[in-house]
Amino acid sequence: MCTSSVNASVAALVQDGAGEFQVIETVIQAGMAGIAELEVPAGHVAKIMTGAPLPKCCDSVVMVRRMAATHSYALMIEAEMRMA
Repeated sequence: MCTSSVNASVAALVQDGAGEFQVIETVIQAGMAGIAELEVPAGHVAKIMTGAPLPKCCDSVVMVRRMAATHSYALMIEAEMRMA
């Protein structure tokens, strides 16, 4: 169980670029089972906690300071993403 209320980042695909994204319900945490198999479809992001590995379907992490909440279920990524 997650004891922190802060999600510092979201896992995303670089090819999706900047824009508005739907947030999937799963919060990725370190030690969580099934991370590799987690599906994050194009146009979606997953909240990810510090220290958690990226799911295979994601290739980047976007920090909160590069996002703005548009709804409780969507985020606006304000800057272009780059692969690390």
